[in-house]
Amino acid sequence: GLPLEFFIEGGRTRDGVPLKPKFGMLSIICENYKKNLSQKQKRGVADVLMIPISLTYERVPEGRDMSQQRLGKPKTPESFWNIMWTGICLFFSNVPRGRLHVRCGAPLSLKRTMEESISVMETNSRANSSTNPGQWSTNLENTDVVAVGHAVQASICRVSVVPLTSLLTASLLSRFSSFSSSSSSVFAGATLDDLVDDVVDTAIMLSGVGGLLPDGVFGK
Repeated sequence: GLPLEFFIEGGRTRDGVPLKPKFGMLSIICENYKKNLSQKQKRGVADVLMIPISLTYERVPEGRDMSQQRLGKPKTPESFWNIMWTGICLFFSNVPRGRLHVRCGAPLSLKRTMEESISVMETNSRANSSTNPGQWSTNLENTDVVAVGHAVQASICRVSVVPLTSLLTASLLSRFSSFSSSSSSVFAGATLDDLVDDVVDTAIMLSGVGGLLPDGVFGK
């Protein structure tokens, strides 16, 4: 009956691209649930509810370092003193860091997700065995854990907010023209009004397909 917090991606993604889910903690939870289910069938076992939470930063503190890494600079090793120095710089810096967007999705039932994954696996196995009678074998050992991990990750993606910094970056990147004969690129000039129009059009498009935008973005 205690809440447990862990990061499904094993850490954080600094560029906003979702990472593949990690199954270490999920496998422990699923195995514990199945073990209790087999031992306490008569009394019943309480379901496990998973709350997908999305944390989106408009700007990350190491943004400049990320740009240098894309250009070939090795990543700065993390250490205690680096963390302390970063905290001091953030505390005394007047550079705006934007907002942090926190969104929570609907609770996911571990029991229902596992049952649905096993049902789908059995259906697919029977369909595949129709061409080879007598060869039906179902491996359900890790199927439910993988299904739960992807279900949680998909729920997080559905409630993730697209920050304005990403919309602006997409507009800037779309104006780069790369040459196939070389690795160089040319930036097509754009006025501030052009960039604003791109951001507004992209925001309207994302909103039309169910994408989440920061609160009050259309008011601005």
